[in-house]
Amino acid sequence: MLPTVTSPAEVEAGILALDAALKRFNQLPAREAADLRQALPRARSWVAVQKNGQWLVGFSKFVGHLQTSGAALTPAAYAAHRRQISGTDSERAIRRLGGTSFPVGSMARNASAAPLHPAAQAVQTLCRGFGKQPNSLAEVYVLRGHEIPEEERDKLAILIAAVEAAKLTRKGRQELVARIEAL
Repeated sequence: MLPTVTSPAEVEAGILALDAALKRFNQLPAREAADLRQALPRARSWVAVQKNGQWLVGFSKFVGHLQTSGAALTPAAYAAHRRQISGTDSERAIRRLGGTSFPVGSMARNASAAPLHPAAQAVQTLCRGFGKQPNSLAEVYVLRGHEIPEEERDKLAILIAAVEAAKLTRKGRQELVARIEAL
């Protein structure tokens, strides 16, 4: 059994490793390519981080496990161990790190008229690039600190600083939240 991730840095390394493998998909050995292609529409749990304004995603069974050396999985290691590793174990390890889930699959979209989170759109785009659709029950877990798109983080930091400087009472903060939610 391969170990699961224990830090956001390990998850990010796994996402980057999968991203690099998918970028050279046509150069992968046939078995590794087939295993990755088959995993895309089956995956119900995805993980996302935002790097340089771009959402990078990976399915939890791949990015949530490590090689025995502690390095991120490679397509070869995934192909060799995919039947012995558990997507549930990797998902549980990733969720322990904190973050927020967003719907991806068609079942979630049918239940809500809300627009998809950019990370969910990245999962859909990735799957479509391989001629696949995400699992209808799929969701993407955005690691803590990445829930808010980079372009909005600076604005949020300014607002938080202003609220802190205002030294609002508890009631004042509640009123502010109510007014913001009403927007």
